[in-house]
Amino acid sequence: MKSNQALIFRVVFYTVLLICLCGVLNYIASSGDIAVFKESGPVEWMQFSLLGLSAAVCLRMAGRRNSQARIFPIVAAGILVIAMVRECDSLLKHYLPVLSWKFPIFCLSVGVLLIIFYKRHVFFDELVAHILTPFFSLMWAGFAVVVFGQMIGHGDFLEPVLCSHYTRAFKRILEECFELIGYFLIFVGSIEFWWEAELKQGGFDKHID
Repeated sequence: MKSNQALIFRVVFYTVLLICLCGVLNYIASSGDIAVFKESGPVEWMQFSLLGLSAAVCLRMAGRRNSQARIFPIVAAGILVIAMVRECDSLLKHYLPVLSWKFPIFCLSVGVLLIIFYKRHVFFDELVAHILTPFFSLMWAGFAVVVFGQMIGHGDFLEPVLCSHYTRAFKRILEECFELIGYFLIFVGSIEFWWEAELKQGGFDKHID
């Protein structure tokens, strides 16, 4: 009974979060300025914030004393940080004109790969243990939505279809909105990771009667 109530509460909670996200997106889009979807605009900062919060939750879970996974969430956090750096590519191009965003992404990628290599047995054991959990499923779904958004929000895909109606503004809006919902799914996955750990330790028992 408690698990059912917890599930219902989470579904309602995530639905409210999604509605709020859509409300904020509609509000900032109501300005009628395409700049809100461009580099360093509010939509990009929303994406950056979702990725940052997700990475923080993963690192927090990896550092828990009774955590059932340590390497897997660290790797997940590393990938999320890489995505954060990629979202800040325009700022990095300005402050690092020579190396740009590619150098920090290269360093982070090497670090993540080294962690996987040196802790490969632990990493793959944890991956198998969590591959059917909401944490992994939602994060994978979010990653798939982001990739899908980048593919269809591409000029080579849209221009032949829209012909004279094609504009770069439409391409950018489509791509950024898909990325935002993808990062939202990743954020929900990180919350699920934390929530399930709390439920297993009885952290929410007193709130769910």
